[in-house]
Amino acid sequence: MFEIYLIAAFWFLASVLSTIIANRVKISMALMEIVIGSVIGYFAFKLSSTEKLSLNADWMKFLTGVAAIMLTFLTGSELNPDSLKSKF
Repeated sequence: MFEIYLIAAFWFLASVLSTIIANRVKISMALMEIVIGSVIGYFAFKLSSTEKLSLNADWMKFLTGVAAIMLTFLTGSELNPDSLKSKF
């Protein structure tokens, strides 16, 4: 049971770090969370440590599905149509 909390704490820390990086770089926080999550997933796959991060667990698949929907919504809501028109 402790392992689930440790894994959740790791992903929460990754989310907090991505928010800090996004504020420093001045880009969208949702976009940075997607990038950081993809990088962590890539390295976990390359290092064959997908079991350590529970990437194949059912609860993790559910949470990633919900998070993907939420991040897509957040990324779309940060777009400003007026600035897009003026810069295009």
